[in-house]
Amino acid sequence: MKTYREHRFPCELKAVLHSKAGRAPTEVINISQTGARLVHHGSLQPGDRVSLDLLPGRPPLEAQVRWNRADMLGLRFDRILPPSDVTRLRATVTGARSTPGRSHLHVGLRELR
Repeated sequence: MKTYREHRFPCELKAVLHSKAGRAPTEVINISQTGARLVHHGSLQPGDRVSLDLLPGRPPLEAQVRWNRADMLGLRFDRILPPSDVTRLRATVTGARSTPGRSHLHVGLRELR
């Protein structure tokens, strides 16, 4: 039986990533209940533990790095985000595809069915 990953949604969210290397500003470019893709220019590797300050007034999301390619990083959250949080975060989608010089960040970012 084949399993499918959670539905992902494009977004533009400023966040702060905390890792063993310290604290770094980042941008989340897609999100689901179980993980996120974000811009990252560091040396984190699959298996590294991180936390992501994403939701104001809430504790950071604990996560594990799943992959790191070029300037992108994939995270899997330790706990599933409630649907209400994902809905709130989805509301941040703006004209991301028309942002000059950043089109490479949004390749393939559309709702997956």
